[in-house]
Amino acid sequence: GGIGEISFSTAWCYLTKDGKVGILYNTYATSDDYKEEDEHYYEEIKEEISAWDDIVDISVSADHILGLKSDGTVVAAGNNDSGQCSVNDWNNIVMVSAGKGHSVGLNSEGKVLACGANGYGQTDVSEWKNIICVRAGGYGTLAINEDGRYYYQGNIEFKNVAKINDVDSDNSYALEDTQDIKKSSSIQNSSNGYKKCE
Repeated sequence: GGIGEISFSTAWCYLTKDGKVGILYNTYATSDDYKEEDEHYYEEIKEEISAWDDIVDISVSADHILGLKSDGTVVAAGNNDSGQCSVNDWNNIVMVSAGKGHSVGLNSEGKVLACGANGYGQTDVSEWKNIICVRAGGYGTLAINEDGRYYYQGNIEFKNVAKINDVDSDNSYALEDTQDIKKSSSIQNSSNGYKKCE
């Protein structure tokens, strides 16, 4: 099959229509940021993800890649220094997202699972309920529930967040003004009936 989805971070990763994942990266040093060890790192990831099959979605960060399988389980490859690839026990997952040193997944019951770096509380999301979309970012996790309420957990150096009163956590916030997000984002039904962040 052809390429079904592409995700970009420090390299291009792609998902083919037959459920395989590949990675492309620039082996020609065009910037001072390129290091020879990067090529070795990507070759290791390429070898590991070549064994993946039956993948229906991918998410890529600067240091790891997540693959969502059609049976609702998750596979991961790359740097696991913070435990961001510790997803082997995740089940009934309908959405995944790779952040900077952390990973999040949404299960079919609307609950969010998370692992990895938690310096800003970005993985303290177990109290969130009725979530329809979740995304991991640099030092935070953003989610939307079925009522359209946005939740954020993590670094609070953003001006448009307000404390969530119904979540028992010091780092849980709801966005006060989501107009800009609503204009630039959409939520669509995916083929499995769950919402997909676009």
